[in-house]
Amino acid sequence: MRKIFLVGLLSVLLSLVACDNDNLGFPSSVNFPRSGGSKIISGKDMPYIATLEILDYDGDGNCAYADSDSMIVTYKWLTAKMRTYDNKVELIAEPSNSSEKRTLYVYVYDGKDISETKVTQK
Repeated sequence: MRKIFLVGLLSVLLSLVACDNDNLGFPSSVNFPRSGGSKIISGKDMPYIATLEILDYDGDGNCAYADSDSMIVTYKWLTAKMRTYDNKVELIAEPSNSSEKRTLYVYVYDGKDISETKVTQK
């Protein structure tokens, strides 16, 4: 009986945590054309941003820490720019010379929660 209670309690707690994940208000995906370009994505108002990061599927990439009033990260074909006390990220994609789809992931960490935005270019 005690095991059933603990499993039930754990299920409720995990569901509450899962419901709270709103990706910090940022979109879960952004698409760029082959010609590249720039887009601004917005999240919810946050008092402070600790880290801005771009990673590929294997977890390789670059990150910037909030040691000044803005952060700029470039990895492969994508650049992300963000002011430390802002809720907007400017994404800049270089033009693609290939017909293959390419994908990177942008992460914003506010010291408590993290958002993931999948950025693709076709």
